Order: sequence, then C-alpha cells, then structure tokens
Amino acid sequence: MCADDADGRSRAVDRSISGPRRTTPPSALDWRGHCRLVVGSSRRTVPLGDVLLTLLGLLVLLVDLHVVVQWGPHPAYLAETVLTTLIVAAQPLRHLRVRMSFLLTYAALAGLAVLIWLSPVNLGVSPILVTAPTSLYAVTRWAPDRRWGTGGLLLALCGSVLNPVLLRASRTGAGPVTGGGTLLFSTACALVVTGAYLAAASSRRSAEERDSAVEAAARQAATEAAVAERLSIARELHDLVGHSLTVVKVQASTGLTLGGEEQMRHALTAIHQASSVSLESVREFVRLLRDPARGSQQAPPADLSALPRLVDQARATGLRLEAEIPGDDELRAWNNSWTAVERLTLSRVLAEGLANAVRHGGDRAHLTVTTTPGWCTLELSNTPAGQGAPSSERHGTGLTGLAERLRLASGTLEAGTQQVDGEERFVLRAAFPIHDGALQPGTAPTAPPAAPTDGARSAEEGR
Repeated sequence: MCADDADGRSRAVDRSISGPRRTTPPSALDWRGHCRLVVGSSRRTVPLGDVLLTLLGLLVLLVDLHVVVQWGPHPAYLAETVLTTLIVAAQPLRHLRVRMSFLLTYAALAGLAVLIWLSPVNLGVSPILVTAPTSLYAVTRWAPDRRWGTGGLLLALCGSVLNPVLLRASRTGAGPVTGGGTLLFSTACALVVTGAYLAAASSRRSAEERDSAVEAAARQAATEAAVAERLSIARELHDLVGHSLTVVKVQASTGLTLGGEEQMRHALTAIHQASSVSLESVREFVRLLRDPARGSQQAPPADLSALPRLVDQARATGLRLEAEIPGDDELRAWNNSWTAVERLTLSRVLAEGLANAVRHGGDRAHLTVTTTPGWCTLELSNTPAGQGAPSSERHGTGLTGLAERLRLASGTLEAGTQQVDGEERFVLRAAFPIHDGALQPGTAPTAPPAAPTDGARSAEEGR
C-alpha cells in the first residue's frame, strides 16, 4: 500500500481544480499528492512504499539465489528465481505503471503457484506472496477504471482458494500446512486480500468526495465572483449615466413645458453637454472592460476637478443649489493625495445625491463637502417634492448602490427626512475614511463625524 496515503490527503484538498473532472486526471487518482515520495526526476519519482517492497523482494531473491548456490541449479529452484525476479521488477511500477505492474505480478504469482504444485521438491511458502494484496491495493486505488480493482479482487480470491499450500497438499498429501491448517491458511489469504481491496476502495471514495467538495467550492467561488462582478458593473453604469440622464430628462421636460426659443436653446445646450460627458464616461468604462490588462492598471475615471461641473449641471435643471465645496486648488491636491477608491467614492456619491435631488426633490437644495483628519463628509439636503408625485418616482436603486459603494470604502451612509431650521428636508449624509497627508505616520484617523439622528431613516429604505 502507499506509505503515506493518509498524510497526503490534506495536500490533495489544497490543490485547485482547473477544469471539469474528466478533462484532466482527477487529483483523487494523482498518487504524487498522496504518497511519501523518494525524490527523483519529475516523471520517475517513486513512492517510498514501492521502494520498501522492492527491497523486500530483493531480500527474497537473494534467499532464492542462496538456495540455488547451496543445493545446485535444480530447474524448480531456477524457475522460482526467475518468477521472483519478475515480481521484484514489477514493484517499482506499482504507481508509475499500475496496470502493467499488477498484470506482471499476478501472472508471476500464478506461475509460482503452478510451479509449487508441479515441483518434485518442496519449495515452501515464499514471502513474495505479500505482493498479492499490495498489488491489489494499488490497482484498486489508482487505476482510472474501477473494473480493474473488481477483477483483481476476483483473481486474488481465486488465488486464496487455490493457493500453493493447498495445491501442494492435494498433490502430495503433505505440505507446510496440512489438514485444518490448510483451510485456515486459505481463509487468512482471502481475508487479507479482501481487506486490502476494501481499504483501497474506501481511500479512493474519500479522495473522490474531497475532489467533489473542492470542485463544488471552486464553482461556488466562481459564481460568487461573477455575481460580484455583475453588481460592480451595474453600480458603475448606474453612477456613470444616472446623473447625466437625469439632467437630460429634466431639461427636456423644461424645454417642452416653457416652449420659448431661449429656454429651448438653454435646455438643448445643457442636454448636449450632459449627454456628451455621459457618453465619454460610458465609452471609457467599456474600454476598461474590453481590455483586462488596461483595466487592471487603470481605475474608472475619478477626477475630483469635475465636481464643480456636476454642481453646474444640477443648477442648470433649475435646482436652486447652495454648494459649499473646496476650490480648484484643493480639489487638485485631493486628486494627488487620495486613492482612486476615495476619489471615485466622493465623485459617485455627489453625482447620485444631486441626481436624486433633481429627480425626487423640490426646487431648493444645500450641499457641503468637508474633511476632518482622516475623513471626508458629504451632506446634501433638499426640500421634498410635491405630495402629488407618484410613489414609483420616489424609489430606486441609487441609494442601495451608494450604500454598497460606501461599505466597500469602509464608510457610512444615512438618508432620511428631518427638520432643518424648522423646515422638513430630505438629508443625505455620507462619510468615509481618506488618506490624509497631514496625518503623522502611525497616527490613526479620528472617528467619523457624528451623524444626525432627528427623524432620520436608514438608507436601506431607498429613495
């Protein structure tokens, strides 16, 4: 049997599954991952168990040669030596050439049984018979076709019944074991080979179950990765086009409602600008998806210098927006010191917040973007829309996507209605950690600023 089959099981579980079970050799049948090996060339590595069996066979062969030297070159002694040599030669191949080794071993053992039966001299019971159960174990455990193990068991059981001791005793009436001892010897042989077969079958079944578990886990991981990728693509597409399409929709509605030439020109100009920016963003995103190498090196666009343009687009819809955002110099400094994730988070939160205010809110809004050591906070409040707005217009996936994005950035998002200066407003508040160059090395960022609690509701309620 394999010298270290049990110790190698953990290594078999750790190997990844790179394809369907039958397109590559299953790791359950990869003996190199289950056996203690004697290091050799990559293709001629031999398990330690095979080496030990070969050494045992060489000792038996030396005994046979000693008998030939001591008692003379009797044909029976010479034939036994030749058969033993064949069995010994097959042992290093128990794993490298499992079926060939099995056939050679069992053919030689059958020849040895016939020789003992026909020999005029008593050859005794050779220790080389131990290779019968070990070869059966190897072919049952490692042969790709299970029928080899079943056929090997039948041959071994036949050999146990028609064993050399019984054959010799039936021919001469005497032998190394006689009477009830012959039956006991046959029973013991049958039990040994059956035990070897059951042990090999059990080990193979356990390894295949581990293979199936690893393969199922790999498929599950691949499915989860695909789902996560789809969610990421959906979130990016929503954030890229949501704000611009809101501007287009509001401006088109305004132009159609007012109908004046100047109003139409203003509306069409805003629509053209918003759609151009949105189209370029989508094109860049598609380029990143089509070129994995480029996509792995470049994050989605996240230029903070575009924040004032988002504010202007919101104002162009007719929203009276009071904005307190950093100036161009500070935004350029943030571009240089913040990570791509931090820049993208602020850009997407601001775009979605303004889109929500334009789409669902009233005509007035207030925006502030501030930083404290280690944190950035965005707060956007707007008057609620008229009571006649349909409920379907008040719910969407925007805040859900923002909540997911902020969780990925280790930030928080709160959204809900509350009283501001005696007036009911919808307040969106996002906070997330940032890389602040002003922090000293080893200094932890401060805790996120306290969130408002009066009348606020969770972002998960959606808007």
